[in-house]
Amino acid sequence: MLASPLSVINDTLDHLHTLSQFLLDEVDERVITSHQLTTERRLCKEALQTIKVLIPKLEAVRSTNVVVAIDHPRACISCDD
Repeated sequence: MLASPLSVINDTLDHLHTLSQFLLDEVDERVITSHQLTTERRLCKEALQTIKVLIPKLEAVRSTNVVVAIDHPRACISCDD
């Protein structure tokens, strides 16, 4: 069975929240400034910043009627089924 768009968004948000916590622990941006970061930690920080932008956008999409309409399509009037 295929996953619905809404369930994919919900799962993705859960995973992004978990991943952002892991990255935050790795970067520990509360203590370390950007110029003190190693290359690996700088990449983690950039990924964390991207996730922080993406999460609110996915939450906004989740609450739209578009996702609801995709999850619960109307019956096709011209279809035989």
